[in-house]
Amino acid sequence: MKTTKTWNVLVVEDQLGDVHLIKLAIESWPEVVLYTVPNAVQARQFVLRKVPFGHVPTPDLILLDLRMPIHDGSTVLSTIYGDPAFAECKVVVFTSSRLLADQSRCKKLGAHDYVNKPMDWPAWKETLRDILHKHLNGFAERPEPLLPA
Repeated sequence: MKTTKTWNVLVVEDQLGDVHLIKLAIESWPEVVLYTVPNAVQARQFVLRKVPFGHVPTPDLILLDLRMPIHDGSTVLSTIYGDPAFAECKVVVFTSSRLLADQSRCKKLGAHDYVNKPMDWPAWKETLRDILHKHLNGFAERPEPLLPA
């Protein structure tokens, strides 16, 4: 009997365009289930399973934007830092910020990786594929189907 592993990925991103690019880049892997929230407040509710997120799975990976209104992504890192329920959850700060101070602060708060958002579409696909390979245990990319000639 063949079992198919699924990975739950929470995307915390306030820019709808970036959410759309992430969805497009990951849609070729149906075993990756995306959940999205637009801000750190809802991300905290999601990871703590507060209303309206009472029945969501614990994410295997969180793609966390850093620069968001009201609270930045570091508040999400503070919420899950040291919580045993998130021991297996990887957090990748996926941001446009290139500031070394931001990177250092995120690493101190427990981020597993700090990745800058790419500038073009091919780089988005490659970067997200690399994140999945690096941070989802057992993830193996299927080759893209060949296009008819």
